[in-house]
Amino acid sequence: DSFVVNYLGFNHDSPLWKDVRVRKAVMHAINRDAIIQSLYGGAAKPANCAYVAEQLIPPDIDTYAYDPEKAKQLLDEAGWKVGPGGIRVKDGQRLTFKIITNQGNEGRRDVATLAQDNLRKIGGEVTIEIYEWAVFIEDFINKHEFDATVLGWQMSPDWDQYEIWHSSQTGPGQLN
Repeated sequence: DSFVVNYLGFNHDSPLWKDVRVRKAVMHAINRDAIIQSLYGGAAKPANCAYVAEQLIPPDIDTYAYDPEKAKQLLDEAGWKVGPGGIRVKDGQRLTFKIITNQGNEGRRDVATLAQDNLRKIGGEVTIEIYEWAVFIEDFINKHEFDATVLGWQMSPDWDQYEIWHSSQTGPGQLN
């Protein structure tokens, strides 16, 4: 056990993520257990929220079990139908987005690659871009110029993570 959480983060300013069904579909499409086995040798466990201390995790939280069929169903309900080449389309727009992460962290790159493969299987078209840390933070994360990102937090045992997750902390240069 450690106080490290790696995650796929969505930019909620992007129109693609406004529909919660699309976000949930992505989460159900990613095989977190396979990522844990292949990248961490089984020495990790799926995080179901931002807190690593199990006593702080609400018992009724959705765990987003790997379920590609449920992911497809959610996308169908959200109006994303399978189109040419197996890529889903809604209102003439393909289900296409980028996952960005930082250079020098092969684990994050590999998580993005495995997520990309999983999402292709449900009709998503994902590209991956990797940037040097300062460029990544200044030009993309701080300016909210991304669709999705693979990042991580190394946290203290202090459960108060207001600056990271509170909805008031979404402005330029803030962490949520």
